[in-house]
Amino acid sequence: LQLALEYQEKKQEEKEALRELKAQQREEAKLQKEIEEARKETEKERQHYLTAMNNVEKKLLSAKTEEEKEALKQRLAEIQNDIDDVNARLSDIDYRQENQRAGYVYIISNIGSFGEGVYKIGMTRRLDPYERVYELGDASVPFQFDVHAMIFTEDAPKLEAALHQAFADRRVNMVNQRR
Repeated sequence: LQLALEYQEKKQEEKEALRELKAQQREEAKLQKEIEEARKETEKERQHYLTAMNNVEKKLLSAKTEEEKEALKQRLAEIQNDIDDVNARLSDIDYRQENQRAGYVYIISNIGSFGEGVYKIGMTRRLDPYERVYELGDASVPFQFDVHAMIFTEDAPKLEAALHQAFADRRVNMVNQRR
């Protein structure tokens, strides 16, 4: 009986590990898709601003009055600021794609579902971390989660593991250490 029990426990552990691995792969695939979509959208926006800048520069060359020239120069400065913002977003997207361990560690709770004093510590590598929180809220609880902390870090898995270890003595689910 002891061997049968140990066999079943190991089998269950392997199932849990496989399930966790698949969830991690799904999360990474979502991140890649999100990065590709964000890059495509940001490039499109950048191209739009560059086209607008060219049009304004052409109008500036043919402007007749000083007031018109001044207004066009001001518009050029606004467009340049917008292009700088877009370039900053593109560099952020590049950074996130190169640094796969970078991400957000979140601390959330759901008093309506789990009561007071119960918190969930998790991690996501998505560009919009709140998307993950909303996803968790839609999954199996009747109320939305409250976000208590959202921490960006260079090594999200390491920080998440350290937080789980620090609060291990307050763990609610003692049966499944992976949850």
